[in-house]
Amino acid sequence: MYPHVSVLTETWLSATISTDSLYAADQYTVCRADGPMSTSGCRRAGGVLIVERKPYTCQVDKIIADSHTQMRILKITDPSGHQFQVTGLYRSPSQSRLNSYTI
Repeated sequence: MYPHVSVLTETWLSATISTDSLYAADQYTVCRADGPMSTSGCRRAGGVLIVERKPYTCQVDKIIADSHTQMRILKITDPSGHQFQVTGLYRSPSQSRLNSYTI
């Protein structure tokens, strides 16, 4: 059995990693928010990945990204036309204060 929707955090992905190399493009739709490089430039941090199995479709509803937070809110439609929202959120543990975002 394969999930219809998956949400992953701490992906540590970068633009050098192709989305097609992660999931079969003919079977899945992928929305990702890669995390920034660490301040030392040595490694990645954070990141959010939301995957929908086709024939589910998605539309990006909201994007929030700064140096400590990556968030994607998607509106997903199932094959029968029902819609629901899925949120993927990563917040860095080094973030000393909690930011307020209007969703």
